[in-house]
Amino acid sequence: MPRSDGFDHDILILGGGLVGSALACALDGLGWRVGQVEASAPATGAPGFDERKLAL
Repeated sequence: MPRSDGFDHDILILGGGLVGSALACALDGLGWRVGQVEASAPATGAPGFDERKLAL
């Protein structure tokens, strides 16, 4: 049944970093409808140096 309040998500996570993404995955696994917002645009192109501190 569609929600009457106009929202498509049970929870909205602000931030697409490690913690926000892990939380989104965990809640999705529990059946929550998760929305996630990231302030930064995705990087484009291939940088000469991979500065990731953690790669999953």
